[in-house]
Amino acid sequence: FFFYAHGNSFDRTFYHRVEMYNLLSERNYHVVCFDYRGYGDSEGTPTEKGIVEDARTVYEYILGKSGKTPVFVWGHSMGTGVSCKLVQDLSKESQPPCGLVLESPFNNLKDAVT
Repeated sequence: FFFYAHGNSFDRTFYHRVEMYNLLSERNYHVVCFDYRGYGDSEGTPTEKGIVEDARTVYEYILGKSGKTPVFVWGHSMGTGVSCKLVQDLSKESQPPCGLVLESPFNNLKDAVT
């Protein structure tokens, strides 16, 4: 499984994201993406805390469905900050994902997670 946290522009249905989902799917990977609160068809107002909570909720849902299938967290742009914070929290709880992919991350990872 790939858990994908998208960037700030548009939403989970943006064409280049869908192309990536399809490419991974053709290679027999499952991809789960979501819209942060206030993005796409999700309600609410995005906040730093709120979008990390959204990510955690979706990640826990994936874990409940994935069985023993490895789950990787993939963040793009703004989603790299969300992904890093999620993985940091999971690691502190001794339950890190199988891996973390950062696509177009921030220049300073320390600032992205604090």
